[in-house]
Amino acid sequence: MSYFLHFIYLVLFFIPSSAATLSGQIVAEGKPFPGAKLVAEKLQIGVSEENRPVAITIKADAEGKFTTQINEPGQYMFIAAMDKWVLAENTKIIKINENDIEATFQLVKPSIVTGKVLFESGKPAIGIQLRFFQTKYPAGHIVSFWDKAGKDLWQQNSTLYRTDDRGQFRVNGLTQGEYYVCANLSLSDAEPKAANCYGNGSSLEKIVILENSVTEGVEITLRLRDEFEVTGRTSTPDNTILPKLTIFTRAGASAWLPKTTSDENGKFSFRITEGPIEIQARSNELDAAKYISDSYASTIKEDTSINLKVQATANISGTVQGQLTPELWTLLLKYGLALLTEKGEPLAHLALNADHTFSISSLAPGTIAIISTIPAKYGNVAVTSIFKNGQALPVLLLDPGESAQIIINLKSL
Repeated sequence: MSYFLHFIYLVLFFIPSSAATLSGQIVAEGKPFPGAKLVAEKLQIGVSEENRPVAITIKADAEGKFTTQINEPGQYMFIAAMDKWVLAENTKIIKINENDIEATFQLVKPSIVTGKVLFESGKPAIGIQLRFFQTKYPAGHIVSFWDKAGKDLWQQNSTLYRTDDRGQFRVNGLTQGEYYVCANLSLSDAEPKAANCYGNGSSLEKIVILENSVTEGVEITLRLRDEFEVTGRTSTPDNTILPKLTIFTRAGASAWLPKTTSDENGKFSFRITEGPIEIQARSNELDAAKYISDSYASTIKEDTSINLKVQATANISGTVQGQLTPELWTLLLKYGLALLTEKGEPLAHLALNADHTFSISSLAPGTIAIISTIPAKYGNVAVTSIFKNGQALPVLLLDPGESAQIIINLKSL
């Protein structure tokens, strides 16, 4: 490297980072607050506790004024570093770039919110976590945590608390305004955004803190649905353990959702609130061998232990044939056929190829009915017979692990 380039490198290396001067005044009740102290910290998402940036301390002079240097641009959160005072919400977060900024920080007296969290049975909810978050959006929008505005608000303007051994809590430091209080059984320190207050086992309460709440306080009671533990094991009908299966649950006509996974010994457990539920075990999509259990349906009112009997899934392929008009064939290709369980519940949708062939895998073994899904206003199509491996059947009967060739005969009514 030439001496000239080496010189340029040293100059660039030692150029200081851009800095801005933040100056202004700290006031309380409309008057300068001499000696008031604030702490500023740069907001950084995903930074661990040990790697958080060093906080900047700001202290007002005898006239309530201050001047400090901010070396790194970004968004900074300011909090009051004094007892009995907090910052008003509209001055908590300031975006600082390379330009000098003037700001006035307003201090207000905090409000006290007390309350308790109970299960519907009346038992105290001990150690339940709560979040208080202040809204600056319409009430219907604030609880949409997963959109951009919701996530910003969730991270910047929420505070986490926990109930004591009596299910009670006391919150000191909320400013005047409108808040939502979320108590959720699944809320954790590690994943605060995972708490959806419209989910099972949660409670959402709206409170309004008025200016005179400093003396009167706000008292609320949140109620949670009772929660029970479901434990079980996944095994074959001859009690051979099948590990690492995904446990799905659904309530009513809702979609199946993954809940947990069975361990190396086929054991699983999860907690759920009181109510009707269906539980089923299935193989993961990437597993070479496919298994599925019967659906366990019950109303959970207490801790429950179940065994999910798992069988190898079945596969079918074949052809649909019949004396149908061209219009009905076109509709059949569009709408397909429906596979139903013995109880008449939807099992799968059977889509047809242009040549009237089909193939579908990972079906639960057992008795399966087949019906047309063409809307009745276009015409009625019925299944007249089903041939499985050359044998005529009134309904389709699949054995565990079977791969069957079938022919479905149709006619118009």
